[in-house]
Amino acid sequence: MRGFRRMASAAVLMVLGLTGLAVIWSAYDPAQSWLAVTLGTVLPSFLAVGLVVAGFWVVVTDELDGQTATRMLEWSVAGMAGVGTLGGLALFLQRQGYVIHRPLYVVTSTVVSGALAGFGIGFYEVWTDRQRRELEREREKLDHLNRLLRHHLLNGMNVLLAKVDLARERTDDLQVTADLDDAHVRGEEIVTLVEQVSAIAGPDNDPPSEVDLPQLLHGEVERLRATRNDDAISVAEPLPEVTVRSSPALGEAVSVLLKDALADGGRATVSAAIDGDGILVNVTDPGKTKADGGEQFLGGPGSDVGLSVADVLVERAGGELEVGKPHGSVTIRLETV
Repeated sequence: MRGFRRMASAAVLMVLGLTGLAVIWSAYDPAQSWLAVTLGTVLPSFLAVGLVVAGFWVVVTDELDGQTATRMLEWSVAGMAGVGTLGGLALFLQRQGYVIHRPLYVVTSTVVSGALAGFGIGFYEVWTDRQRRELEREREKLDHLNRLLRHHLLNGMNVLLAKVDLARERTDDLQVTADLDDAHVRGEEIVTLVEQVSAIAGPDNDPPSEVDLPQLLHGEVERLRATRNDDAISVAEPLPEVTVRSSPALGEAVSVLLKDALADGGRATVSAAIDGDGILVNVTDPGKTKADGGEQFLGGPGSDVGLSVADVLVERAGGELEVGKPHGSVTIRLETV
């Protein structure tokens, strides 16, 4: 059963459209020129028919409930009040002694035009609001899936890596030890990949704030040094004492680039330089080369994924990511405060 508000909204629109048609055609004069007939009768008639069709659509569609139908009617009424004011002005001028031909026609045409325009605005608002809610629902599903994947997969990989470590301690076979070492490295790569994908799959709700860039870079370097070889990461001192407006995604991006550079036993150097009104942060991996002797991008296996993740994070942080192929480096371009 159709809701009362929905049926009432449709009835108002159709009655308004039919009334407009009756008034418009009552003023039809076949002696007028074709241009006058087109502008004065045909075009307004199309607008009135549009209102009738809109009311019929409200009745038959499954896309609306009572609340959204009422909202569209409210916009139609607002349009009538807004544009219909011009018709009211015509009546006022007539009372002041001005000659206004067919004042009822003028009022009806402006009211119909305003109602149809308001309905269009209401339809757009309802449609965009529905799209936004659908996107929010899909986002919630993805966030839930991301949390499940991160929790179960990382827990499973941590157990697997622990068992690999135990197996290495219990064997003296050099070949088995080498295979277990390789399994451990590949397992760590999977953990890193899951963490990187989770970083960009999560919600981006952190507002931008002023960030002390040298402090941020030193903090990310020290965090990685705590779990890796201290000599694997170096900082090109001194770093410029600047403040940038960014979000926590900037630190995550730097961390991803550093891990990418350190993949498979690599090294990384962090540097920064003032560039006009902005600053360039470089993460360079000088030790990795291609088989032909030319320099390559950062990282070993999975570096393309790392760069893609970093690109998304840098964009969230309000910067731009540039890959300096000739120098084996990746540059983050930021604006200073």
